[in-house]
Amino acid sequence: MDAEKIISEIFNNTGVRIDRKDPILVLLAQNESFIDSALRSIPYSIEVAAYKGLERAIERINKKNGLSNLSTSSSQIVEKERVVTKEKSLLEKLEELKENTFLILIVFTFFISFVAGFLLCKLTGW
Repeated sequence: MDAEKIISEIFNNTGVRIDRKDPILVLLAQNESFIDSALRSIPYSIEVAAYKGLERAIERINKKNGLSNLSTSSSQIVEKERVVTKEKSLLEKLEELKENTFLILIVFTFFISFVAGFLLCKLTGW
């Protein structure tokens, strides 16, 4: 993430200046990290889906030929465990991202409320 580029884009689009310590940059960095992680898992997910499709096709063929009681191989069990572990890891990252995003939004909302209150007091002469 190029923080300077993002800061200049925000300024050019909105006229609002933010600095390198702004909480919104933390949120953007976390989102970028989450997206990168998800993109890295896509090829693996496609491979797993292909294996599942192949497994279903084999089951259909076995049922058609009267071999429906064949047991799952150890490699299939290991593969399924890998998928479950990967999905749990991604869900944990998503939960962490949601919690961190919520906290950052609370801080950002508090900051905006404080600035708005301060400006209102200055404008009204309080």
